[in-house]
Amino acid sequence: MDKRVRMLVMWYAKQPEEIRLEVHARQIEIRRAYHNDCRMRQEKPETSPANECNQFMQAINAVLRLQSNRRLSTYNDLNAVDEKRIAQAKAGTRRDAPKRDKLLQDLRPVVERLRFEGVSWQGVSDFLAKHHKKKISRGYLQRVFQDQISTGTCL
Repeated sequence: MDKRVRMLVMWYAKQPEEIRLEVHARQIEIRRAYHNDCRMRQEKPETSPANECNQFMQAINAVLRLQSNRRLSTYNDLNAVDEKRIAQAKAGTRRDAPKRDKLLQDLRPVVERLRFEGVSWQGVSDFLAKHHKKKISRGYLQRVFQDQISTGTCL
């Protein structure tokens, strides 16, 4: 395996699933173009593992070029890359929030009842720390439940 192929495979392995799917979509486009060219020349397309590997490396290289600003030459390419990066950032940057999930699933009735009775957010925080052994700041409680209030699913 030469140095360039190794670099492409390592880059591919580090990418999120969305980029990997983009690579495979590009590979399908390359394969279709190859088969169409063979039909136009009235030749039988080669269906060897080496050919598939070559098309895969071409797809990785094409997507890598799109992801790298220093290889782009026109303003339109930069806009396309920016749009894709924004879409990727919106798609999957959220991490799991176990504290928030636990709060919304298990402790929601307690928080709702305390707030209904007029207890402050600091009082709710103190209550959860004392009786449920959950140290949650009043600001975090307020943020989490403010999102719930604004969507109309809470309090």
